[in-house]
Amino acid sequence: MSESPKIGVIILAAGTSKRLGQPKQLVSFRGKNLLQHSIDCTENLTLVSKILVLGANAEKVKREINSKSFQTVINERWEEGMASSVRIGVEKSITMIPNLEAILILVSDQPFVSKELLHKMIKLYKSESSNVVCRYGEGKGVPALFGSKYFNELLQLKGDHGARKIIQDHEEMQSIVTFDQGNFDVDTPEDLERLNNL
Repeated sequence: MSESPKIGVIILAAGTSKRLGQPKQLVSFRGKNLLQHSIDCTENLTLVSKILVLGANAEKVKREINSKSFQTVINERWEEGMASSVRIGVEKSITMIPNLEAILILVSDQPFVSKELLHKMIKLYKSESSNVVCRYGEGKGVPALFGSKYFNELLQLKGDHGARKIIQDHEEMQSIVTFDQGNFDVDTPEDLERLNNL
């Protein structure tokens, strides 16, 4: 691996937020919407590609964010589930940077993701040369950073299987970062009420 590995980032933000009743990407928290927060958290990280995957409500979402240095791709098959967004994000990333060494995958509804967390993950990847995943509660999930040997598996995902399936399938090849608030996402009106009360 090179001294400064070529790492890209994908933010998955194509879902329809059916249970919430409004685009979760645009839920406001601490002065900005959740998707903007995810975008801003990638600033000042050494990344060679930045891909934002939109789908449902794409035009509305685009009007409400500053995508900065991200390239936006539209997932026309967003109704298939998260796997379709992972695939299109990975495809775009490796088309842009054919010698990409790793991809960091984020979602748009984890309000407590931070620049510090992502920096820690990248630093750990550089030192351990393994996938880096977050642990919260009893499980593991995104944000997650996958080396290039796993790109093909990401491209094979189907239905509503996101990156978590790859995490479960390769537990022996992981470095772990604790992210205590990682299991707080905004899927339902009750989640939104809890967020507003924080």
